[in-house]
Amino acid sequence: MRNELIRVGAVREEDSGLIVPLRRYFIADSAWDRLAEGIQFGIRPLALTIVKNVESVGLEALRFQRVVDNYSIPADRRAALETEITARLRQFSEEIDDLLSEIAETSSGAETTAVGIGLYYFEDDDSNPSD
Repeated sequence: MRNELIRVGAVREEDSGLIVPLRRYFIADSAWDRLAEGIQFGIRPLALTIVKNVESVGLEALRFQRVVDNYSIPADRRAALETEITARLRQFSEEIDDLLSEIAETSSGAETTAVGIGLYYFEDDDSNPSD
């Protein structure tokens, strides 16, 4: 993993062996790698949330899960809207990344677990989502 992250310029290794991140994110360079990454980091976490919510009893036990969409967006506004939404999602994801990193840094010796959020932009050309 280290060699691959160094190869793609996501991290650098100091002479001391310390790994220094250079980017907040990594984009796989092959379609197969992007598919595997999408399943691992996109579909799987969403499926875990859905299963948890299906099995939960009571509103307080539900995990946050939302899709915000609108099927009345003019087609000629989609590109600008995608740019705006992507910028906002990037900023929010970096804020959450900072928060999670801060908590992880202060948890030395504690039992750990994985937590996170999933953010993505989508377009659907189906003008009637109930079909």
